[in-house]
Amino acid sequence: MDWLILILFLVLPAAAFVLVRARRFGWAWTTPLVAVGLGVLNVIYIDRVAVSEQSRGFGSIAVMLLFLVIALVSLVGCIAGHVTNWIEAKMRAERES
Repeated sequence: MDWLILILFLVLPAAAFVLVRARRFGWAWTTPLVAVGLGVLNVIYIDRVAVSEQSRGFGSIAVMLLFLVIALVSLVGCIAGHVTNWIEAKMRAERES
């Protein structure tokens, strides 16, 4: 079960990046949903698995930190995608005018 969660955390950030890039095609509403979903999955993992296994020592803390880093990278990726799209739209508007 833990490997399934780990795979989800590796696949969902990639899906978030794809959805951010696909925003041009009218899927803008999916990007915040993916970001919120990633946040919820991170909280579920940290609450259900990492904290409950905290008595096992450094391994669970390392896993918790790994998922925290993945969550932060996902958040930064979503923000960077939005900023990139905003800059591209601004430059496109300047070229057209």
